[in-house]
Amino acid sequence: MRAALLRRGAPRRERTAGQTRMGLFGVLVLALRPLLASGCQEDFPGSTHCPSDNFSIPEGSSGMTIANISKNATLVLCHKNSSSSHWEDILSISTKGDMDVFIGAYEEHFSVSANALVIKNASKWLAGGYQLADLLHRSCVQLFILSMPEPWHCPSAYVSMPEGSSETIVDNILINSNKLALYRKNHSSSAWQHILNITKGHLNYSISAYEGYFHISNNNLVIKNAYEGLPGEY
Repeated sequence: MRAALLRRGAPRRERTAGQTRMGLFGVLVLALRPLLASGCQEDFPGSTHCPSDNFSIPEGSSGMTIANISKNATLVLCHKNSSSSHWEDILSISTKGDMDVFIGAYEEHFSVSANALVIKNASKWLAGGYQLADLLHRSCVQLFILSMPEPWHCPSAYVSMPEGSSETIVDNILINSNKLALYRKNHSSSAWQHILNITKGHLNYSISAYEGYFHISNNNLVIKNAYEGLPGEY
């Protein structure tokens, strides 16, 4: 339901500690990658029992896919679409959260933010299966399928709220699904912004600035303590 309401520059004589870490990380990844035909394999130990999930992100929007990624070892993310029979390495992530993109087309669509893997400005060609693998221990960490929903007819409503007040914006949100996502688009933007997920009645925020302004009450999604930063389309 809708509701309205770096690339390296010229060489320098000295390198910073951060640059040194990135350099060593790049060397480590390059040294490890030749050991495998692909960073992701169908026959990794435990791959048949790898945690999996499905994500649906509207085209042009952003959303978190995997949380707490840097607690693992050096990771590689692979992509396989419906027309491919093998995994393709697209990027790696160090334990410090540094990301190294192997295929340039993916660079503007993935980032690491607040220890989570985020997809940005989703495009239809990104749809397909993804595997996050531990490169050092040859193990699967996470599988997920990303899809881009087609436009659909959605019931709409207009909600007007005085500042500081609370009001229900969506009724009976948990009747048809135990897993929902809330997006927002303000008046100056054409892209949807992923705000939070609703899983079995629990709110998990992808943007901390919205924490405390939404809650579930009697199976309804409620905005509380409304302020001037919340108006827009939801």
